[in-house]
Amino acid sequence: MKGAMSNVDEVAERTMGKLLFPDTCYGYNSGGDPDAIPDLTYDEYIARYKRFYHPSNAYFYLDGDIPLDRTLAMIESYLEGYERLDDVPQIEMQAPVQTEETCMYDAGDDDNSKAMVVLGRIAGTWEDRDKLLALSVLTEQLADSNENAGDRLLEIVRDTVSRVIADGIPERDLTAIVNQTDFRFRQYPEPQALYRANAVFGSWLYGGDPALYLRSNESIAYLREIIKEGGITRLAEEYLLDTDSMTRLTLLPSSTLGEETAAAEQARVASIMDAMSDEELADLEELNAGLAEWQSSEDSAEDLATIPQLDLAAISRTPELIGTEVSEQDGVTLLYHPVATKGIIYLNAYFPLTDLTYEDLPAAALLTEFYKDLPTENYSVTELASEIKMYVGSLSFGIDVMSRDDDRSSCTPCLRARASVLKENLIHAEDLIVEILTRTRFDDKTLMKELIAQIDDEGKRYAVSSGHRLAIYAARSHYSSKDAAAEALNGYTFIQYMHRMNAEFDSRIDGFVSFAEGLISRTVVKTGVCISVTASDPADVTDLAGMLPAGDARPASVSYASDLPQRLGIIVPASVSHSVQAYDLSQIPMSSNGSMAVAATILSFAYLWNEVRVKGGAYGTAVSAGRTGGYLCYSYRDPSPDRSIGIYGTIPAFLGGFASAEA
Repeated sequence: MKGAMSNVDEVAERTMGKLLFPDTCYGYNSGGDPDAIPDLTYDEYIARYKRFYHPSNAYFYLDGDIPLDRTLAMIESYLEGYERLDDVPQIEMQAPVQTEETCMYDAGDDDNSKAMVVLGRIAGTWEDRDKLLALSVLTEQLADSNENAGDRLLEIVRDTVSRVIADGIPERDLTAIVNQTDFRFRQYPEPQALYRANAVFGSWLYGGDPALYLRSNESIAYLREIIKEGGITRLAEEYLLDTDSMTRLTLLPSSTLGEETAAAEQARVASIMDAMSDEELADLEELNAGLAEWQSSEDSAEDLATIPQLDLAAISRTPELIGTEVSEQDGVTLLYHPVATKGIIYLNAYFPLTDLTYEDLPAAALLTEFYKDLPTENYSVTELASEIKMYVGSLSFGIDVMSRDDDRSSCTPCLRARASVLKENLIHAEDLIVEILTRTRFDDKTLMKELIAQIDDEGKRYAVSSGHRLAIYAARSHYSSKDAAAEALNGYTFIQYMHRMNAEFDSRIDGFVSFAEGLISRTVVKTGVCISVTASDPADVTDLAGMLPAGDARPASVSYASDLPQRLGIIVPASVSHSVQAYDLSQIPMSSNGSMAVAATILSFAYLWNEVRVKGGAYGTAVSAGRTGGYLCYSYRDPSPDRSIGIYGTIPAFLGGFASAEA
């Protein structure tokens, strides 16, 4: 929990929740506040469990083509032995409040960290479904209107809302956002059932119609109607103009907060220990010894038998394979994957980057970060955002690295454009892809400087919240050309590159612009491009290919080697850490097959879970086995990463004993 609570965005959201909901359960940290958890006694814990984790306070949500009778019988078996409670906890409504607070966040040794200001207010209840959705459309439009927000948050909010009230928002811009919202409702990501369940609880938890937030067509129709009537502008005046009536939270960076918090915790522990008698200390030692013994004990056969298991006979031995139709037209490779997609076309275009050096890769990654956030020859940033929302469900750019499983020495990095779009809007999506790829302008240095600062800041937060991913990139980077490239594009190497770009913007930006324009002119061409389409029916993407210049051929692949040390430690401003140890089994040599994936699952849940999470206190841990021989162990939000690395070294002994016992 300490790791989860270290991120400045988490600090902001958690503290704002306390300020906005001081009288209800939503003012509390549902996972437990690390500062308060040590005060919780076992008896209090059990009492709260029995009160809240009771079937009378439970909701059962079923989704999909399920065997209803068998499922209801299973649910009934869970309820046996319980009596219905009459005093089920109720979630009360919070009366709107207005307050101000300032708090600190841990910025580590980052001298460039800045203060943050957060504004908030209660705008309605769960019953105000359509109004709240309209407000989300409004705030999205206002956010897209601020190209150079800087630090003048309050002034910008007032000025922008005042301008909206005076001039109104172009109906087309609002309609574009509604189109995007409609697309998201149609295209729930997986697992779709979980997203639908979350929508259901938006009303059901408070006694409302469970289907209220599933009926999106009604809300979309309401949005389109109030846009025509000018209702969005009235919402801006009612809820956003008077910032003085909002709850305001200011977060100030501290370079010493982490050390101060750790020192206070140590002092508290020392004070408690000093106040204990010899008898109490002996009892504590005995208690901890008993806990360690219990954690290390084997589960009984009777206990293990209570865990539901899926019978292997219920699993098909033959995986479902999706066929791919491959064709070529005018030097363009075309891939078609026939999948039922409800009228949506999923489009990917890949442009090889095999003429880039290892040192070029971070700059290429920055180029894709700029796409959509800089103006193009034909659109301003806001106009471009409006066009995308009007016609495209989703649109993203990045760099993917491809390789053959049997080739560790080379790879093919590709500039990738990805879109999901309704069939009738395909030509608009193709136009926008080419516009962004080939006509993005790099002449607004003020905007570019601001974007680079944002990307740099996001990298710092990523290192805190997902440090295990950063470590995985670094540890694996030595095992193949593909892994070296992936690290330079996404890992520590890229974060360090962004630090330098941010700190030395004036001396570096001209060189970057020259690099970016050269890369685009020789890369975004017809020769060598691969276009992939996933849809219910084949889609004609020849217009996209036809808009590209011919270009020259590039090498099929390129070789890279990481320049990071094989043993690396990265300091992050957080109270817990992450650890990774990686192996390349192909160097033994040892061929990789499905057995390693099975072993990885066994190790994750039968060994590391107990040793690293239960005993070591890490938030999570696992073993991962790739199909090409990549094998790694990791922990995240780990108070003792050095201990975890030691545990990884005992894996062979555990696995040998496990295999012998099973045999």
